[in-house]
Amino acid sequence: MTTPPQPFLGEVKTSGCRAAFGTTSPCQCQGFVLVHCVPLTNFAGWFLVAYVLYQSFALYMRRQNSGSMRSNDWRLPVLFYALSAAGNLLLLLMPQTAVSDSTGTLWNVRDIAGTCALVSVFTMGAFALLRWTTLLDQEVIRRNE
Repeated sequence: MTTPPQPFLGEVKTSGCRAAFGTTSPCQCQGFVLVHCVPLTNFAGWFLVAYVLYQSFALYMRRQNSGSMRSNDWRLPVLFYALSAAGNLLLLLMPQTAVSDSTGTLWNVRDIAGTCALVSVFTMGAFALLRWTTLLDQEVIRRNE
């Protein structure tokens, strides 16, 4: 009886690795739970790429002499952000399907998507509402000057 190859440290695995490792049980590699057989260095690499892009954009914007944006300039991005939050409610239109995890427990996909939609609406919606009220306050202050 041959043993399946051991995953390298930092990999993550679920039942999707059944073909590679011949098992559906969650495997552990020195304390690290493995998911989808993706090395953690992949996540670190993408984090580094995102950081470098945002940092280079911030350095570019620091050199620009455009002055501060008016409150009217912020209305469209705030509305778009709020619309993106409301668009997550479309997840509730998913058909009623069920999936099972590695323990055999059935999960309703529509319930999971609905929870994600509510979390995003309350989180993103709260920030959009907060920024919108700040913009209105700035507008009132500017009119009274």
